[in-house]
Amino acid sequence: MKVDGYRRTWSVRLAEYLQKDAYKEEIVLTREDEYFEFMMMGLRMRDGVTFARFESRFGISMFDIFKDAIDQGVSEALLTVEDDRIVTTDNGFIMLDDVSLPFMDIRTTNHSSFQNQ
Repeated sequence: MKVDGYRRTWSVRLAEYLQKDAYKEEIVLTREDEYFEFMMMGLRMRDGVTFARFESRFGISMFDIFKDAIDQGVSEALLTVEDDRIVTTDNGFIMLDDVSLPFMDIRTTNHSSFQNQ
């Protein structure tokens, strides 16, 4: 679960959970991680991700970060760009792993937008 820029996991053993801190692991997310996770969680929803919601949350256009990934998904008929949002096609919804790969590549490159974040 991600809250306030951290990804956390909990111990599944009750006795261990009760004796220690609530979190088993805590990872600080980079801005790039947050962009990626936001997109992947949104694309799992049938309504997709609105451009306004992404920009409101991060202060940058979704296309400034993920233009190549979006273009690839559209060209492979895995994504569609609607008036105010990006959504997976029926085939893209079934193949979410294939949809996510280009987004992962983008987030690990030295994208100029990341340098100012």
